[in-house]
Amino acid sequence: MNRISRILLTLSLILLAFSILPYTIAVFVEIPPVADFTDILVILPSFFFSSWILYEQFSERWQGGRWIRYLFLLSMLIFVEGHGIHWAANQIHNHLAPGDPGFEVAYFLDENLGHIMIFSGILLLLFTLSFMRIGALDERRRGDTLVLYFSSIVFGLYLSIGSIEGQVVYMVLAATIAEIVWVVNFIKHGKMKLGDTWVLFYLLTGIWTILFSLAYFLIVGSFTQPSELLGI
Repeated sequence: MNRISRILLTLSLILLAFSILPYTIAVFVEIPPVADFTDILVILPSFFFSSWILYEQFSERWQGGRWIRYLFLLSMLIFVEGHGIHWAANQIHNHLAPGDPGFEVAYFLDENLGHIMIFSGILLLLFTLSFMRIGALDERRRGDTLVLYFSSIVFGLYLSIGSIEGQVVYMVLAATIAEIVWVVNFIKHGKMKLGDTWVLFYLLTGIWTILFSLAYFLIVGSFTQPSELLGI
């Protein structure tokens, strides 16, 4: 298993253990509301360090100039700041009632701006790392391919359900479709290699994100937040 696969597998297991499974369990059993704390203490650092390790590895073959570093840092800044705004505003919002001074502002920062920044940061981060794979090709074995399928399913589920809960699903779907078209076009013209571990993961993640979102819409009939439907 190559290094990219190991990083993706580790991050996928963390997302599964600290985000997807607890959310699923909460449907059937009442559990403490610890989602915001696990986001800040576990998921955010995991994303940060995994992304940084991948960036450093991809930088070894990157020949396109230092601007990509600034784009990477910008994506990380948006992602981290989005978490901070969402977390802080959420704590304030939970202690206010409709009509209280500051309620509308806290709600906007919590449910709108915070989520927009978090998912914009993720999308920009994935795009930046993918752009660095132009012309690259690493060795992939059977174990790597199985990890990619598993990781892409986990990431696709995380992005689709997370964006629906965050009320930014249309933004995520539009960006995902655009990125898939971009990758397929680059593969078609030989600028990217489908045999590259990251390129295949990126493409599969986009496909799963769209499929899970469509499945949710067909089952529920709308993109109503899961927490509202389940009362959690």
